[in-house]
Amino acid sequence: MNQAPTEMFVGIGAVAAALGVCPSTIRVWEKLGRIPRALRVGGHGRRLYRVDDLVAIREAVNEMNAAGRQRGGSERAADLVAIRAHVNQLRQRSGSERAA
Repeated sequence: MNQAPTEMFVGIGAVAAALGVCPSTIRVWEKLGRIPRALRVGGHGRRLYRVDDLVAIREAVNEMNAAGRQRGGSERAADLVAIRAHVNQLRQRSGSERAA
């Protein structure tokens, strides 16, 4: 007899949409350890987040936003530049893998 799953999961696109950011931002936050790690499934490592983790992710985002408002503008700008550079690097890597 099969049991119904006790946990529900959502994909990275749904998490990003709920937070109003793009999926690459979610990936960066995860890599930096700012949000809970996703469950990786399938051959391509598709990210699935527990629905229960969405509250923790929202709280982490709120804390990051609050910290950004408290810090000086130049520090926050430096963080954004670093995140954008990392996202661009991921995009380039992804593009080169598609071309291969």
